[in-house]
Amino acid sequence: MREASQRTQLIVATHSDRLIRFLQPKEVLVCDAEDGLATMNWADSLDLEKWLEDYSLDQVWTMNLMGGRP
Repeated sequence: MREASQRTQLIVATHSDRLIRFLQPKEVLVCDAEDGLATMNWADSLDLEKWLEDYSLDQVWTMNLMGGRP
């Protein structure tokens, strides 16, 4: 995906923690629905540094600390 994104815009939607495992927070846009409206935040803006000291990004995702989960 990183190689392809060098040549073209690439948008991938997923709920897969396995995919998140291979990404960096700056590459993850978390989408949530609030009051019928979609909100989006880059994962690197979510104050995850403390969590990422002890856990991988996919583990933080699985623990629902990033949002974007049902």
